[in-house]
Amino acid sequence: MRSLLSHVPDTNRSLLLFVIFVDYCCFNEDGFSGLPMALLYEDEFVSVNECAVQIKNYHFPSKKVKSIPIEVIRVLWFEEQETCKCSTKIWGKSPDAVYWALDVKRCIPSVTRDKFNVVLDVGQKVRPGFTVTDGGEFMEAMRAVLDYHVIIVDTINL
Repeated sequence: MRSLLSHVPDTNRSLLLFVIFVDYCCFNEDGFSGLPMALLYEDEFVSVNECAVQIKNYHFPSKKVKSIPIEVIRVLWFEEQETCKCSTKIWGKSPDAVYWALDVKRCIPSVTRDKFNVVLDVGQKVRPGFTVTDGGEFMEAMRAVLDYHVIIVDTINL
């Protein structure tokens, strides 16, 4: 951290440290809580904390993370990849207006065992979609953070 900050001008150091701190912390109903976000679920495709779902390898071609605040989620669809009938892609936008994060094995039936597809409605035309490796643990984490009015559907029927 020191070597990183040595290249930052003095006038910008405190701002940079504040941005790093805020990114690491969470906001609650009363505003900034200042407490670190507890990691509730993580696998190679996604992580969930108290404030956001972070979809890994989302943006093309940079593979950057897409962070979705928990409070913008309206509907969550999930389904086992083996039984999923919705149109998916390895990476990119499908005909169902879902933009799928990178999973090179999503469309290979023999290796999708025990993985789940997840799609979120966040109030935009194109919905984010991604894979999770442990559907039960992921859903337990999501139920812990989602508001009571969020609709959860166990079949992706878009």
